[in-house]
Amino acid sequence: MDARKIIVWLARLICLTASLFFLVFVIGEGIFEATEQAGNKIRIEGFVLAGLFGLAAFSSIVSWRWQKLGALLLLISGLFLVMFVIITANSNRALVSSILGGPFIISAFLFYLAERDKRKPRELMVVK
Repeated sequence: MDARKIIVWLARLICLTASLFFLVFVIGEGIFEATEQAGNKIRIEGFVLAGLFGLAAFSSIVSWRWQKLGALLLLISGLFLVMFVIITANSNRALVSSILGGPFIISAFLFYLAERDKRKPRELMVVK
């Protein structure tokens, strides 16, 4: 197995594991918290977070077929998650944003590396 395939499978493993973990967490906790009414106000943060993780899960599925497009979508969803944390969190913004957006940004970087390596022309060995 060459290095490109290892990078691709590592990126797939990271993004799918993070997507499934966070989707289960958001569905289990975030939706119920969002529908909970506090003073006749429906909290929208849970729905936004669920939508962002849905986008990240969709991006990880797209990256299985189209790596370049998937890398771009994973990067966008990871950056949106980081911006969401910066806007809504009161403390530990750096830690929480790296936990939420980090796996998707790392996966996007790995998919980009694999795609860049695929496009590199291979040198032929000449035996004399």
